[in-house]
Amino acid sequence: MTRRLLPPLLAALALLSSSVFAADPRALIAQAVVARWPDEAGGLGEMTVRFSTAAPVEADSVETILWDPRSGGFDAVLAFGKRLARVQGVARLEEEIPVPARRITAGETIAADDLTTLRVPSARLDGVLTDPDLAVGKEVRRALPPGRAIPAASLGDPLVIRRNQEVTISYRSGGLAITARGKALGDAAAGAPVRVALSGGGTAIDAVADADGRVSVAP
Repeated sequence: MTRRLLPPLLAALALLSSSVFAADPRALIAQAVVARWPDEAGGLGEMTVRFSTAAPVEADSVETILWDPRSGGFDAVLAFGKRLARVQGVARLEEEIPVPARRITAGETIAADDLTTLRVPSARLDGVLTDPDLAVGKEVRRALPPGRAIPAASLGDPLVIRRNQEVTISYRSGGLAITARGKALGDAAAGAPVRVALSGGGTAIDAVADADGRVSVAP
């Protein structure tokens, strides 16, 4: 009786063993790329794998793999059970970055709900904002289309002074306080320097923009 049960039992154990060690083929491809090309694939970001051909749901190992670091294209052979499957696709480092959820026009201040996220190749992030916290509260200098990466240079601190704006100029030294009217010759955020022309003519002076829209002149 025991001998009759042995072959089916061994077969069941073999099937169970293969299912325990089987893994997502995407994870196997990612691990193989990072292990074989650590300099090119071991940077910041998450290795994302997308198949362009049919692939098994699970696999045991990557038998062979070719990978192009520039395009991310790969050609690999997966082993699953006693079978082999050739698969192709793209494996590349990607990061999740903030992008506008709507068109944001120049002069608007970005709020948290103005943003959504998008996964993009890590190699294309030069000069691009990757932290949403660095965008919220900033003023848009150039219009931002929805769903596109945000150039860091397109954002700045909110302007409190704008070019040709009439401003109050404040000078304080000890107990002396003088105010005058003038016109801003440029844009400025709070704490930033700005040139101001005194009303009625005269030489332009250097001042600092205050948060309340005034400017201060150092003694």
